[in-house]
Amino acid sequence: MRVRIRIVGTQAFDGETDRITQTADGELTLQGGTATLCYTERDDDGITTDVTVTADTRAVTVERRGPARALLRLRRDERCRSVYGTLYGDFEAVTMTHMIRNTLSENGGELALAYTLSIGGQTMENTLCMTIERNELS
Repeated sequence: MRVRIRIVGTQAFDGETDRITQTADGELTLQGGTATLCYTERDDDGITTDVTVTADTRAVTVERRGPARALLRLRRDERCRSVYGTLYGDFEAVTMTHMIRNTLSENGGELALAYTLSIGGQTMENTLCMTIERNELS
């Protein structure tokens, strides 16, 4: 089903917190308790990244395909190893997920995460909230 996605994310690092807010149109598929959300992000320079989010009530996988690549695995109360790829090489990323809230259904809903991300010896606290609504017009 076609959906409109509102994404709000925060990242706290070294005493400062950054916040991003963006919207995107995408596709939501529900099958057997698992939701798959596909959309394209566009940054201020017009660079696009294809994103696929797969979620149930205990685990989330975020795959990003573009100039920077990532495959983040998030499982509640577990440390997960992932890969974050840039033009300069690949980096190991470790996530520790504190909260997953998934209310996605055929009517839309919300996917919210809180997790710690460690890359290259640096640790950041992150939140992500995706609010999904049916988008019958696109």
